[in-house]
Amino acid sequence: LQLLQRLGKEGQPGFERDQARQAFRAGKLGILFGASSALNGYQQSAAGNFRLKVGSLPVSSTADRLPAAGNGIVMLTDDPDRQKACWDYIKFAVGTAGQTIMVEATGYVPVNLAAISDPAGLGRFFDAHPEHRIASQRIAMMTGWFSFPGENNSRIIKAIEDHCYLVVSQKQHPAAALSSLGKDVDALLPH
Repeated sequence: LQLLQRLGKEGQPGFERDQARQAFRAGKLGILFGASSALNGYQQSAAGNFRLKVGSLPVSSTADRLPAAGNGIVMLTDDPDRQKACWDYIKFAVGTAGQTIMVEATGYVPVNLAAISDPAGLGRFFDAHPEHRIASQRIAMMTGWFSFPGENNSRIIKAIEDHCYLVVSQKQHPAAALSSLGKDVDALLPH
């Protein structure tokens, strides 16, 4: 929170998440921390308008961990024919061909490590588009995505975002934000 306060004092606009994304796409915001899954959209916005550079999320040591998030695949049928069709699709989606399609279309980090170095797939794509390789280089640092217990995970995340916004926009001091944030989150957790 102190770093957010400093960023605000030094000129970082007090944008909420969607405002920041829109300003970045318009070339009005110089730096944006975000998920690799939005990379293709940012590249499309930048094309012909401004130069886009991609870097790794800064960490203080190689022992640090980064949360991995994303999608999952589930099979929700008891029918043997549908199970076979689902299983065939799952194998394709997480295989080298499916992972190449996913990364090329979205920028998501691949879930299949063999796909990353496949010379006919992602290896070729990463060689031609090195900015897409950057997120994959942090796979060794990735850990599980944290979810708050109970039914209020999304509301808790929103509360955290709201308090961070108040700090970066200089509307709340970090200590006050931390105190009120703790109370807000505690009220949303199961007891």
